[in-house]
Amino acid sequence: MLTLLALALTVGGALAAYLAAPRQQWLPRPWPARPARIVAALMEAVALALWLQLLEVSTAIFTLLTLLMACFVALPFMAVLREILGGRSWR
Repeated sequence: MLTLLALALTVGGALAAYLAAPRQQWLPRPWPARPARIVAALMEAVALALWLQLLEVSTAIFTLLTLLMACFVALPFMAVLREILGGRSWR
């Protein structure tokens, strides 16, 4: 159960950081940068604490960073894929 919570917090933090980016493609306007980045940082800190409870230190850090990298690669491509397959923009 803690694994799913850590995974959800990691992905949620990445999503919050992405939606605050000026060039995000999911919303018409990005979220306010400062509050979204604070929420993202807090979510990632809690996620890291959970990963540290579940795994060794190096494995926990590797897991968090790998998931973040995967999210930051996948999120823009998901917006493009929807545009291609659906024929419409999310905006």
